[in-house]
Amino acid sequence: MYLIAFICYAGLIVFASLVQHGSEGGTHHLDKLFHIVAYGIFAVLGYQALKDKSVYLPLCMAIAAFGAFLELFLAFTPGRNMSGLDMLANAAGVALGAMLMTRKPG
Repeated sequence: MYLIAFICYAGLIVFASLVQHGSEGGTHHLDKLFHIVAYGIFAVLGYQALKDKSVYLPLCMAIAAFGAFLELFLAFTPGRNMSGLDMLANAAGVALGAMLMTRKPG
């Protein structure tokens, strides 16, 4: 079930990234927060989808790379712009999600 959710969420991330957004006005900082939260959820779903948790670190690296390549693709998408800060926010979200899922209790 989590694997299906993970794959669907990846599709949602692609769709949300490629859809042309309206004017962002003064919401630039909220955009970065959205990236952090969205990719944090992505990392959490990835952890839940894995049967073998030993491959979680490579999966997190792949999720971060997915976000970076998606940002690079935006440079060629009409009405969208690539942002290095968005790439960093994506990676930060993955890192936070991974820390949440792998923290030691206690």
